[in-house]
Amino acid sequence: MLVPLEGVTKPLVSVEFNAYGFDLRVTGLAGANYRCAVSDLHAEIVPGESSFMVPKSNKRVVVKLKVPTSESKIVARASPCQSAPPQPRVPSRRNLG
Repeated sequence: MLVPLEGVTKPLVSVEFNAYGFDLRVTGLAGANYRCAVSDLHAEIVPGESSFMVPKSNKRVVVKLKVPTSESKIVARASPCQSAPPQPRVPSRRNLG
């Protein structure tokens, strides 16, 4: 995930990761504070292996989420609408005249 913020530096950024989300905070950037909190990801992540970085251009924050290697954990958290392939839409054949 890329978060564009002109002039951001790493000391201004903090990110707390948990099993199903993260909380990114930027404090004191040009007199303002920013927050991006995601609390219900579709899959579990590994908080200890997830990370963030601020490239040298100081224009964005890059958040890297590490997913477990076991695909069974990812499938277990998939939403019901993703468990089956989408059904094709059939046009209505009502007589409109």
